[in-house]
Amino acid sequence: MARNVIRLSGLIACWLAAWQPSIAHAADEDTQLWLIGAARTELDEETRATLDGSLRLREDARGGNEKTMRMTIEHEVADDVLAGGGAGVWDAGGATEVRVFQQLTITKGDFSARTRLEERLFDGADRVELRFRQRLQYSFALADGLDASVDGEWLHLVQTRNRTGPQFRDQFRSRITLSKRLASGLEAGIAYLAILDQRADRRDRLAHVPQVTLDFVF
Repeated sequence: MARNVIRLSGLIACWLAAWQPSIAHAADEDTQLWLIGAARTELDEETRATLDGSLRLREDARGGNEKTMRMTIEHEVADDVLAGGGAGVWDAGGATEVRVFQQLTITKGDFSARTRLEERLFDGADRVELRFRQRLQYSFALADGLDASVDGEWLHLVQTRNRTGPQFRDQFRSRITLSKRLASGLEAGIAYLAILDQRADRRDRLAHVPQVTLDFVF
């Protein structure tokens, strides 16, 4: 237990050190709260389906509160390799986004890497927006029924929704999570997510996002 606590403390210190330069350069900051729920089931020995939704409490300047609903199906194509995809709906202030995505996840021990491509359809947009996402995650058990993880993700716009205007926008996300098994098939978690939005035409934006999660497996 003590060894795991030391390991977690070291990860937090490295995580904060990595974000310090970014935070220093971000002039536009806000705080959000994301409430997330998910249900997962095995369709067969190699295929699983996940339905997740969230309520994202945000300031009006960030578009107001956002509601999401998404379905994901993944299939084990090789040992420790999952391929899949899905679709979802994002709604904020009456504006709706429909999102379709494909992804590949590779897991080796405590480490995992997820590569995702998203096709995003917005009301009134000139065209479909394409976004590439790459996430790396490290997870480990702190104690019986108590797990921790640290992950970082790079999001890059391959094609913007509008043909004119700035065509560059990168986003970086970093999160630390603690999750607790409450009962068979039921797990709750808390997390802190930092989102750095790099925008070519405006000041960078930094969001501080506490998260509360509830996951159900049946």
